[in-house]
Amino acid sequence: MSVLTFTQTFNLKDYRSLVLPYAIILVVLSMVGWMGTNEVTLYMSRYFPLFAIIVVGGTTLLLYLANMARRQGSSGGGKKNEDKVNQN
Repeated sequence: MSVLTFTQTFNLKDYRSLVLPYAIILVVLSMVGWMGTNEVTLYMSRYFPLFAIIVVGGTTLLLYLANMARRQGSSGGGKKNEDKVNQN
């Protein structure tokens, strides 16, 4: 998504040529961010479970609420379409 966003922001023709350099940059940055395996182990055991619950649960809840709002905003559009199909 970030490569596509970058491509669209700068009006580039093709995103495929940017995927490999972008992946290499991400791998290097992810390795630079940790001093050692002890920090990774600490993060994975203490902080990641809470972070994962918040992100996954929050994303699911946000999508559910957006879907509910969208259904209420359409005011039964699906029912009207079914009636039109049945009349024909």
